[in-house]
Amino acid sequence: MRALEGVFLLWIFASADQINVVTYMIIFAIVFHHYDNLYRALQSDKKPTWLSALGLFVGGRILLLGIATLQEWPLDYFAWYFSLLFLVISSTQWVFGHRANKIGR
Repeated sequence: MRALEGVFLLWIFASADQINVVTYMIIFAIVFHHYDNLYRALQSDKKPTWLSALGLFVGGRILLLGIATLQEWPLDYFAWYFSLLFLVISSTQWVFGHRANKIGR
């Protein structure tokens, strides 16, 4: 499912001639999100539901970014949103969550 998302996004961005820094940041943030999920799963942890919902899940991201690209909406906002959500908020939540677990022990 994760590979399908990446391949679809590359295909839609390439077909719309939108391969640039902005689309790279979108794909990087989403791939980081998948890595974060894997890392948490290896530690028997899980992302909070609210954080996953804000990420729109795989189907929601594919639909939203596909429509945005085909409608020629500015993708900068999506790059900022997914970068802030997956790189900053998700990482911060993980650090504070583990810090709270260490203090509680």
